[in-house]
Amino acid sequence: MSCTICGNRNHNARTCPYKDKEVPRNRALWVKIDNMTQREESDLLAAIVKDKGRIAPKARATSAKGDVRELPGRIKDALKLIEG
Repeated sequence: MSCTICGNRNHNARTCPYKDKEVPRNRALWVKIDNMTQREESDLLAAIVKDKGRIAPKARATSAKGDVRELPGRIKDALKLIEG
């Protein structure tokens, strides 16, 4: 079972080192999903955005979608938005 405060599996809420502090927000997730139709792409992105708001409301999100050949450029552009 995971700690209900920080999510770590090595301890519980009673012994959590972040019990009285802000849990560090230093994690990121990058996912590439391909071989989809345009409809599947739109539906999946909508579900991800909805779940992000429910699961990690303080997290920031940047996405890139498009044809497989266009995606590297779109990812590069999305990352420029984050850095800029």
